[in-house]
Amino acid sequence: MEQLYKRFADSYAAYVLMYVFYFICFTLFGVLLSVSLLDRGFTAADVSFCASCSMAVMMVIQPVIGRLADRFDSRKVSAVIMCLAACAGYIYGKVNSLVLISVFYALSVTLVQSLNPILEKYAVTSKYRYSSIRFWGTIGCAMGQYGASLIYNYISHTAVYTAFAVSCLVAAFSILAVREHHAESAEAEKTKPSSAASLFKNKTFLMFLLIQGLFWSAMQMRGTYQSAVLVKSGLSVGNAGLVIAAAQLTELAAIFLGGKVLNRISGRTAEWYLYGMMAAHCAVFAFVPGVSAKILIMLATNSMTMMLMVMNNMKVVGAAVEDDLQMTALSLIATFKSLITIPLQMISGQIAGQYGYSAMYIFLLCILAAGAVLLLFWKGPQEKETIHF
Repeated sequence: MEQLYKRFADSYAAYVLMYVFYFICFTLFGVLLSVSLLDRGFTAADVSFCASCSMAVMMVIQPVIGRLADRFDSRKVSAVIMCLAACAGYIYGKVNSLVLISVFYALSVTLVQSLNPILEKYAVTSKYRYSSIRFWGTIGCAMGQYGASLIYNYISHTAVYTAFAVSCLVAAFSILAVREHHAESAEAEKTKPSSAASLFKNKTFLMFLLIQGLFWSAMQMRGTYQSAVLVKSGLSVGNAGLVIAAAQLTELAAIFLGGKVLNRISGRTAEWYLYGMMAAHCAVFAFVPGVSAKILIMLATNSMTMMLMVMNNMKVVGAAVEDDLQMTALSLIATFKSLITIPLQMISGQIAGQYGYSAMYIFLLCILAAGAVLLLFWKGPQEKETIHF
């Protein structure tokens, strides 16, 4: 048995298992949030409150987890976090009051999502190509999204969160089997680190922070009500999950081809493309009746926008920020995105509850319009080199 584990440790299979089950956990929880809560008698405003709580908790917990991973063995820290997420997720499936639902939803989602930068680092610094590992994350997302719908439809909503807990435990085992390969050179230790305060004097970065914050908030709210809109448009919960899972697979195009495209255009141009895709998505959901057009726009833009946004983040931050502040900058972007999304999420829930989903998507178009105005005045950083995604 010990010999078998040694062969498994740091093997490609370990990375595959880690990414598949981590991303199953990543998607199992949120994909049916609106449907499950609405079916249990809660309102759209309650859904937004629950989602907002998770963002508030993430702003507090994410920096702490990052600090723990820096100070101690990041693999052991990550494995413990996944085990805690499994417990929180299992309890979430059993509670019925909105307060407890919000607390355990926030804990489960925050604990899992806070590990995403750490696992991305494992993939980037591994002895295998990043795209060959990240590909399995997309497969895991699709499995989680469709699997959640099947379990919800044919078993029960509580079974979804039992599956989440089991997936967390498998992911924890796999995380312990990978190895962190440090690619940093010794030169990085010779220079004095830059002050994080300099980020707040970097006008290019600060403007990008606002632009990405508004884009992210629209993307988050789009995803929160997506399954509920599809069900209201006539699809069953199972078919809605199948559509969302199929849309997830379009992320593969971004993983394998997005880097080549982004290296040929500026970060500013990439932002215009992202805003355009998101605006088209929201416009269809707001103004086009029927379900066919909604399915088509989801397949075309759903996961493509998410993956390209992540890649463009790395591209812009790599050009606009000093090397020893880039992880701080990316963490600041993640925190700010949660901060700006909380009030907008609450407003969108009130709009959806009182005026319907179409009005809510019109509100998202207004948010995107505000971001587009900022984008008009943002020149973007001077990009000196290509990024090898």
